Amino acid sequence: MNLYSQNLDDTLFNESCNCFTNNLTGQVNLELCLGTSSSIFQDNEIEIFAQIIEDYNIDTTLTSITDLQFLDEFIDEWVIGKLKNLTERLIFECTSFYEYIDSVVDNTDYIKELVPMDSAMAIKRIPVFTELIDNDLGYTQTFTQRGSLFLLLGETEKAISDFNKALELDSTNTSAISFLGFTHLMEKNYSEAEIYFDALYDLTGEMGLLMFRSLMIRRQLDTK
Repeated sequence: MNLYSQNLDDTLFNESCNCFTNNLTGQVNLELCLGTSSSIFQDNEIEIFAQIIEDYNIDTTLTSITDLQFLDEFIDEWVIGKLKNLTERLIFECTSFYEYIDSVVDNTDYIKELVPMDSAMAIKRIPVFTELIDNDLGYTQTFTQRGSLFLLLGETEKAISDFNKALELDSTNTSAISFLGFTHLMEKNYSEAEIYFDALYDLTGEMGLLMFRSLMIRRQLDTK
């Protein structure tokens, strides 16, 4: 990594970490603190543009330098790389960020977030999905939905089994992958949770999943 790229990484990290540290006594605004990266990218637009051309060995003589559309793919990849690095550094090197995220995750009722239904309704609906499955109508979403109801009722092993069966039918079922990630998180199976958050990121590209993935790695190290 060249000096400019390293300096930019350090600036992104320092600004974001300082935001969390300075707001610990009040209400931390997650989007605001992580959003500092956007203004830094904007302030360094020309330098970043030149750096991308250098990093990817782009021959700008092949097209008009004023037409930036051909660079969009490279720009997106470069920026995502910076944000990945920022997320990992914040989890591992910024105490205020790690403690804040760790607390938020621990105090979030993911079952309620993932399955917005009461137990009575879940008990009524499980036989419906079971009948479909018993009659060989168990499509991938059928297993996912029944698994989510088992999860709500605290029958974790049955839930995991259904989510895995859903993935056997469709390995790209993002709902099943998400449920598995958060189920293993709640069960403190951090290595398993990391695998599913990583897989979900590969399928969706949602940046927030990188935070969960890095948090799972950090928790694995902390529990050794």
